[in-house]
Amino acid sequence: MTIYHSEKVQTNLDFMTRVPKNLLINGNFNVWQRGTVFNPINPNLMYTADRWYIGVGSALTNRRVVRPSAGGIPLNEIYIQRLSGDTSTQAFTLCYRFEAAETLGLRGETLTLSFNALAGADYSAVDNILDVRIFTHTDNDEGFTLTSSGLFPTTGRTQVERILPELTTSRTKYTMTLTVPTDANQMQIWFYYNPTGTAGAADLFRISEVQLEVGGHFTSFEHRPLAEEVIMCQRYYEQSFPGVMSDGMARHNQPIITSYSTGAARTMISWKVLKRVTPTITIFRTTDGGTNGMPAYFNGSAWVNATSIAFNTNNARESTLEMVGTYVALNSYISSFGWVADAEL
Repeated sequence: MTIYHSEKVQTNLDFMTRVPKNLLINGNFNVWQRGTVFNPINPNLMYTADRWYIGVGSALTNRRVVRPSAGGIPLNEIYIQRLSGDTSTQAFTLCYRFEAAETLGLRGETLTLSFNALAGADYSAVDNILDVRIFTHTDNDEGFTLTSSGLFPTTGRTQVERILPELTTSRTKYTMTLTVPTDANQMQIWFYYNPTGTAGAADLFRISEVQLEVGGHFTSFEHRPLAEEVIMCQRYYEQSFPGVMSDGMARHNQPIITSYSTGAARTMISWKVLKRVTPTITIFRTTDGGTNGMPAYFNGSAWVNATSIAFNTNNARESTLEMVGTYVALNSYISSFGWVADAEL
């Protein structure tokens, strides 16, 4: 007979039934699947730390978003900088967006947002202000296109709450309380930075421990296990290799493909986590291939580029990649390519 310690059983049950306190995913910026340094900042929406995107109207070559480190150890925060000497005063935003499935359950609820922030010594916003707002919208997830600054479009948008903290060079906790409108279908958090003048060496701000919770008061930040945070992020985005994905990247993913005719072969790509919706898939060549956006396969004597590709049975769980080329029918080959599966909002 096996006897289980009652406290251990209760702990396991608590873990399995626990409802996260923090309604945000990656609120402490400890998951960065796409890389940890982003410069330049591309126009419109550019995801950086998982679930967080930057909104700007045009490309900004003298701005960067970084996951900072200390002594080689990555820090759990986001660091947004205007590089020294930059004279562009174009504003830009750090945004987080909730999907409709999350927002509907929060209608009428009182919520509290809390976060830590500090400014660099040369932070150039007027009065050192960081403009923080929460918006809701009455449309559904894919029902509209965001503005270039990352905002919901005007029609159907409600500014629910706004604070204007004056940042200092010391890390400080800021909070706001709001009530979600009863017609809200989506919600977003918006950190808006409007620089002035010419940037100095430390024209930047840093944010960490962003938490949105039910109730009228903030509580201590909820630190979830990193593995749990990664899984939640991968519902929206997943890639075959950690870091920056680009054509010509190192060999890392070599699935077996099977030819069903002399002209085509297939392989199955299964996502680690069921996606929010059917993802958009992008293929990258590795150093084994010679054509950007195309996988390669080894024909027994050399690496050969596929001439075209197609995705069959593409859904939120998996996709079948078809590679057109020259094969021996009903044979197996090693292939080489990288991929991104993007189901973000």
